[in-house]
Amino acid sequence: MLPENDVYRTFSRAFVITKVGDATSARYLMSISGTDAAATVKLGETLAETAGAMTKDELLKNVMSDAALRATMLSKEIAGKREAAHKEREDRLSKLKEALSIAVGVGLKKSLLLSGNASEFPSRMDDDLAYMRGSDAIQAEISNLLKRESDDPFIGNLRQLEERMRFYRDLRIEDANLKVYQWDGALAVPDKPVKPRKMLILVAAGIAGAAIGLFMALINFFVRGKRERFA
Repeated sequence: MLPENDVYRTFSRAFVITKVGDATSARYLMSISGTDAAATVKLGETLAETAGAMTKDELLKNVMSDAALRATMLSKEIAGKREAAHKEREDRLSKLKEALSIAVGVGLKKSLLLSGNASEFPSRMDDDLAYMRGSDAIQAEISNLLKRESDDPFIGNLRQLEERMRFYRDLRIEDANLKVYQWDGALAVPDKPVKPRKMLILVAAGIAGAAIGLFMALINFFVRGKRERFA
């Protein structure tokens, strides 16, 4: 039995892949040498099928892994927005309760209109002078905030984020008809050796790297289109 290094060197000399055509075509020439033409053809088919299956599995695994990661990141972003909205509501309640205490203390039930620059009125009424809205209005807002069951309707872009998360989380790819390579012509057993008594070279059409690139481009285009749609 030959050592593993010798077996590998023998295989490397017998099985050669070279790129042909220009940079955009991504076509490859697969050459296999052997003493048995029929067995060499079968070997070429097996190697191509095995490489294609491994490549497809790797591509699909990468796409699904990326989708799962994006879904997780979006889920965390949504959770963060909900937590921030909850804290903002708590802060708002604290301010309103303080304003209510002041309004009740000064006996102000109805809103007291302010004179001066009208553009400053809203911000001043929601800040230090919030008590001037009157205890009735302040109490009504406090009651409404306490009864609020969810802050979701008040979180900007939340629904778009949820839709994007569902898209990535539920992404499924039917791989039955996906191919990452194709033969450019049919495999055939040569009638006679290309190199007498030394080597039989079987030329099969290259494994189409372009097909791999096209597959990934279509996936990226589809995903990007969904992402832009819900951005």
